[in-house]
Amino acid sequence: MTLLLDVVARGAQVLLATHSPVLAALPGARLLEVGPWGIRPAEWRSLEVTENWRAFLADPEAFLRRLS
Repeated sequence: MTLLLDVVARGAQVLLATHSPVLAALPGARLLEVGPWGIRPAEWRSLEVTENWRAFLADPEAFLRRLS
């Protein structure tokens, strides 16, 4: 995260594909979500990856049961 913030502060543009809600939370990031709908702008709170991690952290056992 620090490295990304540093290079952006120096004027670089970064294109990053991630499944990490932590990296997606980079301040000032323009988020695009890819799915069956194609590509669309998204807000961090509504990203599928953020919602999945939120569900997992709220109740890991219930989340893992849904995977089987």
